[in-house]
Amino acid sequence: MSPQAMDALPDLWAFIAHMTTEFERGAFTDWHDFAQPIRAWFTLERLEQVDASVMGWDKMSSYADQATLVHLTAILLSVLRLPEYQALSPEQQNLALWIVLYHDVDKEVFQGKRDHTHGFRSAGICGKGLARLGFVDDVDEQALAQWVRLTQSAKIFDETVNDFVQDNAQLEAIMQGVDTIFDGRNSPAGLIIGGVLFHMSLDVVDEFPQTAPLTDEQICAYLSPTLFPLLRVMMLTDNAAWALFNPERHAPEREQLYREFDRVQALLL
Repeated sequence: MSPQAMDALPDLWAFIAHMTTEFERGAFTDWHDFAQPIRAWFTLERLEQVDASVMGWDKMSSYADQATLVHLTAILLSVLRLPEYQALSPEQQNLALWIVLYHDVDKEVFQGKRDHTHGFRSAGICGKGLARLGFVDDVDEQALAQWVRLTQSAKIFDETVNDFVQDNAQLEAIMQGVDTIFDGRNSPAGLIIGGVLFHMSLDVVDEFPQTAPLTDEQICAYLSPTLFPLLRVMMLTDNAAWALFNPERHAPEREQLYREFDRVQALLL
């Protein structure tokens, strides 16, 4: 059985349950109110405790007055309430929780700029973390280190956004590494890494277009019917978390998400 996200972080999930109760009773009216108990609860000791199971969590929380830490808390609150998550099998739910825990661990936020390459980088850190947690046996440490370096360097400058974006031309090598190091892309570790790797790779919300979405050919090559329900939950949760205090945008954006999901699902049939 795969390591269980709920068992690995009982104190964190107890805090999420408390925050969910407070949110549902209307204790928070905006992001400022929501952020205050989060910053108070995540002491240095607690950040280190979470980082022991979710490698990179401590570093992630250090940027932009802990903006990503607040977002991750909204993510964890949102995923448990999501109907698509509740419809998953217990094993799928566990994989989905690891995906949401790891999806932003190498996100760097400076002066409000978007980090267009953090999906690939976070997938690399995720791979290291899953190896440490025992998702795979007999890890080739040299191959793992080389693969992580590949995820960190797989970027290309895009003049349109005047910044680096993920280099999808490197996906074949990245996925070959998943196959050889993590027992295949449809293994538990492979599925978690895939959910993190591709969480910025589908163009789903009109207002926030992705800078390097997968082509249809790449969708067919790198997404699978096994991964897709987990990726869908990740992306729906991300959207729900961003819209936590803007409910008027949630329904139309969810409709946009499902329009793309239906198209992608048809490609994978």
